[in-house]
Amino acid sequence: MNVVVVPVDPDRAWALFSVVGDWSRWDPLGSADACWVGEPGWEPGRVVRNGHRPFTFDCLVLRADPPHEVAWRGSGMGTTGTHAFRFLPHPDGCLVQSDEVFEGFMVPVLRPLVRWYWRHHLVSFRRWCALNG
Repeated sequence: MNVVVVPVDPDRAWALFSVVGDWSRWDPLGSADACWVGEPGWEPGRVVRNGHRPFTFDCLVLRADPPHEVAWRGSGMGTTGTHAFRFLPHPDGCLVQSDEVFEGFMVPVLRPLVRWYWRHHLVSFRRWCALNG
């Protein structure tokens, strides 16, 4: 699990996070190709593309409870991952919690890289919130 405190309330954090078209602005390293595939919107059954070529993943939205939580599941590179983001009240703004569960034969090799990436993603989001709060 990764967590970061962002300097905005949970409603504003969700408003900034939920705009998938902006992900490449605050995380060009890992989310350059982020977009909706098909119908946009944070609803179960929708598909969000995440990543940066050649490491893009089309992820099925499993749960969406804006502005509190969103979860998706995607596969690629010998792994399947279920990822959840939660936006929780915090005295200094919003605690953003990121959890991911991996399965697959490449998990032992990819786990350190993925953990580093999601930490980078959250730190980048914190900067984005500070600039756009």
